[in-house]
Amino acid sequence: MIKKIYKKTKAWLDKYEKYLSPVAMGFGFVIDNLTLQRIDLWIENLVIITYLSIAVFSILYLNIYKKKKYKNRFLSLLNLILPFILQIVFGGLFSAFMVFYSRSATLFVSWPFLLILVSMLIGNELFRERYERLNFHLSILYLAFFAYSVFAVPVLVGRIDVDIWMASGGLSLLLIIVVILLLHRIDPEAIKKNKDYLLGSIIFIYALFNVLYFTNLIPPIPLSLKSAGVYHGINRSDSRYELFFEKPAWYEFWKETSSTYHWQKGERVYIFSAIFAPTRFKQKIYHKWQIYDEENNEWLERDRLGYSISGGRDGGYRGYTYKTNLELGKWRVDVITDDEKIIGRVKFEIIEKNSDLIFDQEINN
Repeated sequence: MIKKIYKKTKAWLDKYEKYLSPVAMGFGFVIDNLTLQRIDLWIENLVIITYLSIAVFSILYLNIYKKKKYKNRFLSLLNLILPFILQIVFGGLFSAFMVFYSRSATLFVSWPFLLILVSMLIGNELFRERYERLNFHLSILYLAFFAYSVFAVPVLVGRIDVDIWMASGGLSLLLIIVVILLLHRIDPEAIKKNKDYLLGSIIFIYALFNVLYFTNLIPPIPLSLKSAGVYHGINRSDSRYELFFEKPAWYEFWKETSSTYHWQKGERVYIFSAIFAPTRFKQKIYHKWQIYDEENNEWLERDRLGYSISGGRDGGYRGYTYKTNLELGKWRVDVITDDEKIIGRVKFEIIEKNSDLIFDQEINN
């Protein structure tokens, strides 16, 4: 019976494998986008931990089977399907990472890191033949360990800073070392044979993540900007915000407010932002006000105004800053953490107001 199932499964996989992987990837990415909601929910983390556990089990089993060469038909069947399962699991992991990191990313800043995640997601489908290679397994697994540690540790601790980043990197190294030690007990020769490649790939991935982090190219996950804009007036009553703004043009459909701000000297200009943070999370947030110097072709910081946020609210912790001492010209306000990680950006141009305007109004509860 098992022999018959084995032959049919092998024939079916050989025939349809090239179609199954892209379909599984696309289906998984859609499902992740629809189902993965909050980065701090236990069920979301359980899904990722389950993926990682299956990946570790698959890698260990494939190497045990290769070393022992079992004759049992069920174990042979398991060995046949595990490379395909491993590919699906890695695809699911990087799909989930793409969903969470893209929600925290500011595209104009974090596009190199997002490009890496997209490359891993697509590359996962292109390198099927490598799913029987130990060094390839462990390199991808370490990348997944690091990508998960980057937001799992801050969620547990309740803040993000350099110390938490280093702790995340340390955890990822500890996890991959444990897996390598287990593999060494299973097949010492395989680890010895691949040690130079493994060491080089782990060092490269660790260094790459750190370069991206210290150049502010990794999104400040688990923080994410839910909304932000420039406003003419803000009235607050308890948890209710009344916002007055100029409506964006039809071709700026993705913006909260217009990129043109009509201003009269002495008026306040408000920046409002809502930032999602996990439950029990505490963080200092700043609005970094900058004006564009046309003559020297550079952005000049004019002010940095901050407030503290607390996590847990689905719509994000809301806050605002304002300035009255401004100049006509192009402005941008970066929403940043205290260690300069960019959560989002509001760009607008201040022009002189020559007539009264009728503002749109929004109630944010």
